[in-house]
Amino acid sequence: MASDELKQLEKELSRIKFKELPNTFLNIIGRNSDEVVISKILAFLLNPRNTSVKILQGVIDQYHGETPELEIENYEDEKTTEIVLDNGRIDLLFKFTNCWIAIENKINSLENGDQTERYVRDLEKENKEGVPIVYIYLKPRYNKSVPKSDKFKVVTYDILINIFKSCSIYDFKYKENYVFMDDIIRHVEGYLMANEELELGEEIDFYVKHKEKIKSIEENYKTQCVIAINKLVRKLKSLQGFNIYPTNATKNTYGTNKFIQIYKDNWLNNRHKGIHYEILFGDSAIIGKKTKTTIKLDVENDASNYEDSLNNIVNNTKDTEEMDFSTGDAIINSIEEIVKKIKDTDEKYTKEIDKILM
Repeated sequence: MASDELKQLEKELSRIKFKELPNTFLNIIGRNSDEVVISKILAFLLNPRNTSVKILQGVIDQYHGETPELEIENYEDEKTTEIVLDNGRIDLLFKFTNCWIAIENKINSLENGDQTERYVRDLEKENKEGVPIVYIYLKPRYNKSVPKSDKFKVVTYDILINIFKSCSIYDFKYKENYVFMDDIIRHVEGYLMANEELELGEEIDFYVKHKEKIKSIEENYKTQCVIAINKLVRKLKSLQGFNIYPTNATKNTYGTNKFIQIYKDNWLNNRHKGIHYEILFGDSAIIGKKTKTTIKLDVENDASNYEDSLNNIVNNTKDTEEMDFSTGDAIINSIEEIVKKIKDTDEKYTKEIDKILM
């Protein structure tokens, strides 16, 4: 590809604003769409003991039909999440003396059988005073689930988030707790509302426009990665008495094997599952400014009988650092450094390894 084309691509890329997903509590703990955890957060944010009753009022006002006016003085039930009924558990239940609000939270799941009908039967059986019950079926727009009971009315997460956005720290009993609402707003917008509609942003436009050029660049990049690996392999062949695997990397082998093994004939490594020094590249490919590179002695299944005997050497040889493979000169320097480390490791430990194996 001509240099002027590359310059033009670089210029266009520099102008693109890429969409970044937010760092939220649920994302950090790996619970992006966990209904149980999210229900607990919603229980806290909707509970009139913690926040203004207007928030819960805003939710039930989405219900089709007359909804009672909620007053904090009428709120009576502190238990709000995973309410056990005769035939299952409703996710959220708020009890006022003049109204009950039952919320079934569905994120990526569907209704289980006649779940909502069973919940209606159980709650009406428990409702001795005969107060009105508002049934809410909360879900993201992309979830096509429909409640079986027509008493449950759908409220989507975008509606809930708009209600949350109308609140401020002054709607909380303790102002510092507003951080939980801010976090759930960012989380839902980033992870539960992103799938609601096609978002062909600037980066997609760029890819569609230049995908053939991008493909050409990617292919050339893979080729250069293989060349760099093979330069390293050729340097390692100067080690006397050692076998090298793979002896010649290709795009196919490098696609799955981002490592090089160095071993002796008596190291039980015929199937490459025995004992070997290993150079492991932890990044997606070798060429890069900071390529994570590990050098270690590896003892795999075919030599498991020697695992305990070699354990100290395994621990002592393991060394991981970031190396510069970003330019031609940097690659040559990094290869020389890797080969030196392997030679130093050989001088220090190979005789000891052979002695243990004998």
